[in-house]
Amino acid sequence: MGSGQGEAAIRNYGALNGTIGGRIVRRAVEDLFSKKEAERVSALLFFNEGGHESFCKAAGFDSDEVLDMVYEAVQHEDIRREKAARNIVRFLVGN
Repeated sequence: MGSGQGEAAIRNYGALNGTIGGRIVRRAVEDLFSKKEAERVSALLFFNEGGHESFCKAAGFDSDEVLDMVYEAVQHEDIRREKAARNIVRFLVGN
């Protein structure tokens, strides 16, 4: 493999990491509002313990901003909470 191919592979790997990181963060946001309590708790711990930070970085998201949005969203109940989750996902997809 020549150096040009190696550089392309590294760029593709970085893009793949960003895509995967973005999907993981979006899935965790969706899990925050799951009907299953275990999924909600796991997702909240993921954000609360900083597990989202490296995935946000890979995806190009501001991890502090995402965390603020998550904390704001979980304070609401029912429909407002679901709407907040959709807004976070829209924000993440738009980035």
